[in-house]
Amino acid sequence: MKNLGYVIGALLMLVTISTTAQKTELIKKVTFEVNLTCHHCEKVMMKNLPYEKGVKDVKVDLEKKEITFLFRDDKNSVALLQKAIEDLGYTAKEKAVSDKADKAEKDME
Repeated sequence: MKNLGYVIGALLMLVTISTTAQKTELIKKVTFEVNLTCHHCEKVMMKNLPYEKGVKDVKVDLEKKEITFLFRDDKNSVALLQKAIEDLGYTAKEKAVSDKADKAEKDME
């Protein structure tokens, strides 16, 4: 009976570890070149883009004219994020995409 408890406990740990690993693999990072010209443009982006489905973080760099997203790949896509920028009246060109969650999160800091 005791052994059955250990087996069930070990299985639960494996399921938890497996689920956690799958979630971190779903995070992507994408950077777009955007025709940002002023602080108003930055405010428009930050007022709207963080609320797109699956978006975990958004950084707007006015000097470089870039917007960088961390997002869940199962909830959104590069194409949909690009469309969200374009729906706000700006042009967006994909610059870089990263599939590595850990690297993407460290790069956003």
